[in-house]
Amino acid sequence: MKTVVLTAIACVALLSTPIRLSAQAPAERPISEEALLKLKHKALEQTRTVSIPPETKSALRLKENAGKTTCKQLVAGDANKKYYFIVPTDMNSDDVFLSTQEANGDVHMFMTNSNLDLINSLVGAKGKNLAPLPNPRFAQDEFNTVLQLWAQVAAGL
Repeated sequence: MKTVVLTAIACVALLSTPIRLSAQAPAERPISEEALLKLKHKALEQTRTVSIPPETKSALRLKENAGKTTCKQLVAGDANKKYYFIVPTDMNSDDVFLSTQEANGDVHMFMTNSNLDLINSLVGAKGKNLAPLPNPRFAQDEFNTVLQLWAQVAAGL
């Protein structure tokens, strides 16, 4: 009798739990479209340019690997961890690159777009080339955490 009651309770708990199907609306993004645009404009206002080298572009699986991509960036963080918000200067590009760098030099880079889809993710130790993660979805939580940080920065702009 005890097993039947526990099974019934478990079934009621499962039935009362909302199930999110992939056909439903996606979960709320950690940053708004307005905040993302504000950050992109602020980055493009910067005078200093940086570039994404061909090796990194290749690891990101970008279609055009030849040459460097010129970008502008915003930097946040402290001595322990730096956060980079990188925007290509090519106005036809919808790409945004988010990167973190630990004090020991380890780097994690995320490639996204204005829809905030995690397109690709790279990791690399200090002095080593960046390598793509086999499945970028494994980095989704860290990606969302980085987006939350940039949402806070955008709120202060």
